[in-house]
Amino acid sequence: MSKDNGETWGTFHESTMEAFSPVDMGFNKISINSKIYFLASFPSGPGRRNLVLSISNNEGKTWQKSRLICEGIVSYSDIAILKDGSLLILYGKGNPKQVIACRLDNDWLKNELL
Repeated sequence: MSKDNGETWGTFHESTMEAFSPVDMGFNKISINSKIYFLASFPSGPGRRNLVLSISNNEGKTWQKSRLICEGIVSYSDIAILKDGSLLILYGKGNPKQVIACRLDNDWLKNELL
């Protein structure tokens, strides 16, 4: 992780996250009660199926929890943090593809991921 906009980088650590197609991954960080969390959305498989949202409280060294967001065929997810602190997850779903916007509020985050 870089704390100076990419000028320098911290020590590399292996992650506990299972391998997946990185082109389908959304990634962001959020601060809750002055603690930084990394968030990742990606298909947990098999293949491009079953979109999950995972959280890390230690800069991605380990991923404490994952929650299923969408079952079935998924693609190209992204995570946005809204002004009120809720999450907006955008992703492709199904075949033919639909674009889905899923909003998760702070209560969901605290009850399901923290």
